[in-house]
Amino acid sequence: MRIFTGIVCVLLLVGLSEAAQAKKKEKSEARTQFQMGVELYDGGKYDQAAIAFARAYELKPSYKILYNIAQTENQMGNYTAALDAYQRYIEDGGDKIGKKRLPQIEAEIERLNTLVGTITITGEEEGASVFIDSRAEGNTPLSGPILVDIGEHEVLVKHNGIEVHRQVVKVAGGADVAVHWIPPPEVKPSVTSDEENKRVWTWVSLGVAGAAGIAGGVIGGVALSGKNDIVDNHCFDDNHCLASQADERDRVKNLSITADVLYGVAGAAFVAAVILFFVEPNMGDEEEEPIVAAPMITNDSAGIAITGRF
Repeated sequence: MRIFTGIVCVLLLVGLSEAAQAKKKEKSEARTQFQMGVELYDGGKYDQAAIAFARAYELKPSYKILYNIAQTENQMGNYTAALDAYQRYIEDGGDKIGKKRLPQIEAEIERLNTLVGTITITGEEEGASVFIDSRAEGNTPLSGPILVDIGEHEVLVKHNGIEVHRQVVKVAGGADVAVHWIPPPEVKPSVTSDEENKRVWTWVSLGVAGAAGIAGGVIGGVALSGKNDIVDNHCFDDNHCLASQADERDRVKNLSITADVLYGVAGAAFVAAVILFFVEPNMGDEEEEPIVAAPMITNDSAGIAITGRF
């Protein structure tokens, strides 16, 4: 029993020794980081000094280091960070802060309050992620206004990972800017009714009718214009024209025939569309031979050929 107790005591002493060594090492590193921060600050390298002071405070959270952090952030124009560090310096330092320094710090805090403002963000739904200048500020509802430096700031709100609001605001010193976001309305995809889906060939036939009618009108107009030109300028009457106009008369005649054929196609396609309008919606959903509508032109006639099972 005594041997077991002795082993436990030895292990405990070893653990305490290792913890003491680790703490001593952290304290030494904190001192090194602090001294490095002072040298960098004196050399005007404020960005690097801020990193060194932050590391020193992480290793050894002393209120004294907060004063150096505040000074460095102030030099870089990060007024919100400087104000926060000064306020924590007073809170953590308390009575330990010298009577000569305290009025100076209070005056600096009053000055910094004129160089910062706040943004109050509210929304219609909870759980939205709020970002200001790409910096995460938490989820709605937020605990209160967000302190920012004077100037322009971009407010971004995401809900369920989707951007729902983006706004650039200008914040004056000591002012509060309200940002209220509303979720965008849900856009439902348009749904085509089954009846419309079943009338595909109805619309195809109407399209053929329209295209054929327009083409027939254009070609018929050209043919009529050519015929009038021949009759007015090269013919004695409708049956006696100059021989030199034979080719032109054949061309006009062919155009007239083409126009007539297109008129026939247009008429037949329109009739087919009317029939299909009533037939297609009543077709079953079973897999059947598809309906096919196609123009049909012969030497004596023109129309639409419809094949398939109704």
